[in-house]
Amino acid sequence: MSYPIIKSLPVFLTLSLVGLPPVKPIEYKLEVFSDLYGPFTAFQDDVIFSFKVKDLLVPDSTSETFTLSLFDGTILETVFPSNKYQEGRYTYYDVPLHLSYLFSNSGLKFTYKLYNPIKGVVFTENNVKFLPLTKRTINANNYQNEDFIISDTMDSFSQNICKTETFSFKKTINYFPNVYYNTLSLNGIYFKYETPFPKFEYQNASLVIFDKNNIFPNLNKDKNHETRIPIDALYESNRVYFKFKNRFFVEPNLNLISLEAKIGYLPTDEFYLPKNKLKEIEDVLFSIEINEMGRNKTTVIYPIDYLATRNLFGKCSNSDYCIVGGFHD
Repeated sequence: MSYPIIKSLPVFLTLSLVGLPPVKPIEYKLEVFSDLYGPFTAFQDDVIFSFKVKDLLVPDSTSETFTLSLFDGTILETVFPSNKYQEGRYTYYDVPLHLSYLFSNSGLKFTYKLYNPIKGVVFTENNVKFLPLTKRTINANNYQNEDFIISDTMDSFSQNICKTETFSFKKTINYFPNVYYNTLSLNGIYFKYETPFPKFEYQNASLVIFDKNNIFPNLNKDKNHETRIPIDALYESNRVYFKFKNRFFVEPNLNLISLEAKIGYLPTDEFYLPKNKLKEIEDVLFSIEINEMGRNKTTVIYPIDYLATRNLFGKCSNSDYCIVGGFHD
């Protein structure tokens, strides 16, 4: 009895028939090490963006590209490293980014891509976003139960390197800490602020007084009945606190305060309240306003309560001095 002769298939054909899964390409992780953080603004100076890749293997016919694009993927420019070198298990790159003329209000995206153009295999594609400056205004009254956190300054390649700013108004002092009516003191008023950046920055700060009944006749007001008194904002131990920037002038009989020297007024470091106006001052609104604070140029509105309870002269129940009626022999 004869049997048919079966010839063995070539090895490569046998493998193709079996259908082995394709080899998954290596996903290289990029690590940012340049101390470069946003937010970024148009027409700022160009920057050098530095990163490194661990255990980078670049097979034959493999290409690297470095591009700047919009967030929708529109490529604006192909850039090239100004420096590339090997050290240990890492490959280092220094790439100049021309933010000065390419940066738009929508931000930019930098992409590093390692791929094989012939086989169409992408080994790695990593992106980093350069986000634009978005100025915000926050009112502390809206954040009594939660912190206000700005965390979208910069997103990194693979390890989410991101520096944040945190504003906290919980359990802070937001009232004038004096029992008596006669002066306003900024001592003790503060809120909490955390930033990784060493320099505390702001444009200006003011004590804003809403005085529709003109309790302070010497203070110039705008059309909204507001006057702004310059103050200094100081930063220490994650706290922002305040002091008056300039001296005042006070009329000693009625305690009328002025920002400018006047005949009969005395210079003083205290902000005096007019005498016997405790009830009227209850209608005056106070707040502290800090403009363009921190890296993200945030404006903070911090309402301050007035808690004084005693007049100098008036009813015995709420005054230091009062007249008691009756007869005297």
